[in-house]
Amino acid sequence: MLKFIKDFSDRYPLKIKLLVPALLIFLASFGTILIILGLNSYNVKTQTAINIAGRQRMQIQKLTKEILAYKLTKDPNLKVKSQETAMLFKQTLDSLSRGGTVEIAGNKFELTKAPAEVAELLEDAKKAWEEEAQNFQPESNIAPQELLAKSEKLYQRFDQITLAYQNYSKKLYNKLTNWILILTFFNVLAAIGAWFYTTYLISKPMKQLTYWAEKMAAGDLDFETEEY
Repeated sequence: MLKFIKDFSDRYPLKIKLLVPALLIFLASFGTILIILGLNSYNVKTQTAINIAGRQRMQIQKLTKEILAYKLTKDPNLKVKSQETAMLFKQTLDSLSRGGTVEIAGNKFELTKAPAEVAELLEDAKKAWEEEAQNFQPESNIAPQELLAKSEKLYQRFDQITLAYQNYSKKLYNKLTNWILILTFFNVLAAIGAWFYTTYLISKPMKQLTYWAEKMAAGDLDFETEEY
């Protein structure tokens, strides 16, 4: 290693020599910044998915209440509201599964495609909803107690989905954090190596000047190249 450094030092000008440690530090720092930005981006999107998956639990409860209230009152406004809630529930479920934009309360949220840990649960939830969607219509003939039982099952499904998203978020955070620690360690090593290398580049000509000065002081004017 020392021979390689010496050969490199003798072969290239000082600007190139100093560029190498600076480039190493830059690349390590740039990689760290990219991972931090990626971590922040993934964290924001995952937290959005967690919040929306959790909101689906409230949506199914809201839909159930609106249908039961309509059956009691026959209020046409409740009928329209329940249909809108069911449509939003289905659209949000699709967006969670495949990714895309979902609009909630006038705000648009961008979702990425569900990770493998969550995708299977979402597919099961989609199938369950397709099987039960007709029961969550205002004109359905389902008994209130049966509707409540089916609502609870859907609620529990989205409780599991929310938990799966949270576990995925933790794993992703830990993985990217480990990469940040590795690159930070590499940064420190690069900085230490750069310091020693730069010191070597500066000290070598100083040693040479000192060597020649001592020879001149001793009256030796032979400046042939020698190891020192």
